[in-house]
Amino acid sequence: MSINRRSFLKRAAGGIFGATILMPTVSCQPQQEKRQTKGYRTTLQKSWVGKPSEELFAKLQENGFTGFESQAYDATIGEAEKMRTLAEKYGIVIHTVVPHWAQLGSDQTSEVDMSIKTLQHAMRVMQAYGGGTLLLVPHTLPGQRVPKPWEFDVKLDPASGDLLQVASGDNEPYKRYMTDYNEANRRIRENVKRLLPTCEETGTVLGVENVWNNFYGTPQLMRNFVASFDSPHVRSIFDVGNSVRYIGKPQEWIHELGDLIVGLHAKDFAFDTSQKNGGDYVPLMGGSVDWLAVRTALDEIGYDGFITDESNEKLGDTPITLPESSALLDKIIAGEFS
Repeated sequence: MSINRRSFLKRAAGGIFGATILMPTVSCQPQQEKRQTKGYRTTLQKSWVGKPSEELFAKLQENGFTGFESQAYDATIGEAEKMRTLAEKYGIVIHTVVPHWAQLGSDQTSEVDMSIKTLQHAMRVMQAYGGGTLLLVPHTLPGQRVPKPWEFDVKLDPASGDLLQVASGDNEPYKRYMTDYNEANRRIRENVKRLLPTCEETGTVLGVENVWNNFYGTPQLMRNFVASFDSPHVRSIFDVGNSVRYIGKPQEWIHELGDLIVGLHAKDFAFDTSQKNGGDYVPLMGGSVDWLAVRTALDEIGYDGFITDESNEKLGDTPITLPESSALLDKIIAGEFS
């Protein structure tokens, strides 16, 4: 997909700074005056994702960011404590740690044990950062024959979360996927339970993210999985852009997940079924997302939290700059879409 990113950003830039937040489970927000965004009862705070450094923290402060998601999940405790001190110097909260995708649904004990060990360490690193959330992608099923994302028509067993149907009509072509999904889903549920003692020890919330991993690809599937634990330590990180090509508009995901949402990733996606992946990622406010509907839905469910611009994970050779991101996030936060 071709898009003149610079000209788009030039037209879209401008806006007000976001408001301070109340973290749902961990009191780690910076000490700033809380500002209520006009027209909304909830407040959102701008956040970025990457490898932590003092240079980056300084740039984030300059551009009105107060949150950060660290990809340095394998840091030592000492390194994380040092980064926390540097972040606080610039008024930045490292609220989330982002590890690689796990394999909690694997039928190989060694793979599961390695994932458990990695996630347990990442939780302790998160605690040293002073944060409260560990992003979790629990498993992936590559190479399976599945319906196109926009053709999913799911029926599930609400008690087990097992798939009974993934598409309307004949589901025989997807029988292997459904079988493998259901078996892996059961293992994931048991292995997430193995993580809960460390969650309690470190004060961690596992934020299960919707990604392109052939798991929990509809809002109903995600809610069923997260709610099945009946635990304050298992919640959802909702990625707006990742949801666009799937059944259910982003605002419908938000309403379905409701108070299970503990974090928000902001990306945009231009939906086009003629393309291989159903479209392409584009800069914020340049795609198919109805950001006014998203902002309204967040207000309606009472979400006070960080909104993390994750665009650069998908924009390749034309990354968005911090000033550009800040301006676009300000417009989303304020509901300025004209």
